[in-house]
Amino acid sequence: MDAENHSSQKQLTAEKAYQKITAFCSFRDRTQKEIVDKLYAIGASKDIVKNLILKLQEEGYLDEERMARTYAGGKFRVKAWGRKKIQVYMKHLGLSKEQISKGLEEISTPEYQSRLQGLFDKKWESLQKEEDPRQRLAKTIRFLSGKGYEADLIWDVVRKRNLSTEMD
Repeated sequence: MDAENHSSQKQLTAEKAYQKITAFCSFRDRTQKEIVDKLYAIGASKDIVKNLILKLQEEGYLDEERMARTYAGGKFRVKAWGRKKIQVYMKHLGLSKEQISKGLEEISTPEYQSRLQGLFDKKWESLQKEEDPRQRLAKTIRFLSGKGYEADLIWDVVRKRNLSTEMD
């Protein structure tokens, strides 16, 4: 989106745009892309957008590294997402590779592996009625892949449970 698309809307004053965008940023951390899109959506001009981005960075409302850390940590701890899914969504939000890497550092390897093992066990148990063990395993693996966990880590859990040898 850009400012020209909003010529039919009344242009906002810088102060009014600042009030609206600080309220928008106070709910949760935002990326620069989200803030720019919101400012254009409410009718701010290019100059106002440019100036407000700088002001928001100076005042601490816009800190993409902090946003990446809280986003990654939150999606992992609350929604049990794996690194791959978190990475895709953070890229979609407009974060750089460096910021995404910093965010993913919030997830400790032992905690990550423990969560993966717990999800595996929970899903495996929920599929007890599945008669074919291959189907049960396939459904469990698909579930974990959909959550964004890496295939090699999923297979490590399968091997630890001695399930890969049972399928032969």
